[in-house]
Amino acid sequence: MYEVGNLWERGEISVAEEHLASSIVSRIMSTIYSKFITFENTRGKAVVTATANEFHELGSRIVADSLEMNGWDLDHLGVNTPVDDLVELLKKRRPFFLGLSVAIPFNLDNAIETIDRVKGVPELEDMKVMVGGKVFNDNPGLWKETEADAWSRDSNEAIKVTGEWWRKFN
Repeated sequence: MYEVGNLWERGEISVAEEHLASSIVSRIMSTIYSKFITFENTRGKAVVTATANEFHELGSRIVADSLEMNGWDLDHLGVNTPVDDLVELLKKRRPFFLGLSVAIPFNLDNAIETIDRVKGVPELEDMKVMVGGKVFNDNPGLWKETEADAWSRDSNEAIKVTGEWWRKFN
């Protein structure tokens, strides 16, 4: 999918062709996911979403499914989640961690605002925040400017980071 994005950026394929590729991958993921439906929640609650104005879902969906298969009681909110609504949901659900996806560089400010708002809520102060997505993969170290607790390059790394958090705090 990174190559598909690169082809789109270079004008070699259209938005429609990029969406077609994403749709095909989503259908394949849905087929695979159904084979693992009987997950056992052995860890805490978690929420994974994309920032406001971010419309790329595939990466966060892969991470969310992988984390769920590894025992997390996971809510995947999808794309373009408004900050106010996210904060309210987090206050109700009280997850152990929030995973926040950012693919496009101009949405970095939305991620920073989201993390700032979330960390400013007293009842969420112990909640961990992990960021991921193309913008961070292309710029290692950039995640530190967001005040997130960690960055994961992919779903395997997300499983490792969140597993370490869970062992440390439980």
